Amino acid sequence: MRGGRGGASALLLIGVAPLELATPFGVVQYAPADVIVPILLGGTAGAMGRGGFDASFTLPPGLAGAAFYSQVAVLDPAAASGVAATGGLELVIGV
Repeated sequence: MRGGRGGASALLLIGVAPLELATPFGVVQYAPADVIVPILLGGTAGAMGRGGFDASFTLPPGLAGAAFYSQVAVLDPAAASGVAATGGLELVIGV
């Protein structure tokens, strides 16, 4: 993920089904919170658009063909509600 507020706290949401839910924060939640991973964005603290993170992982072959849905929510005082979010991402595991 790129383009967040540098040094901001964030949550990576991962789920097994798509979702489209309006939240009280004024953002749409596209990934269910089956798994929630807390993240601290890299980049210069407080610098708008300079924060991000990389994620790499190994998955077992038995997950080939499975789909996962993810989204990142970032605490951002410049956002209208104090929370900014990415769009949803569908990940389909290849063989």
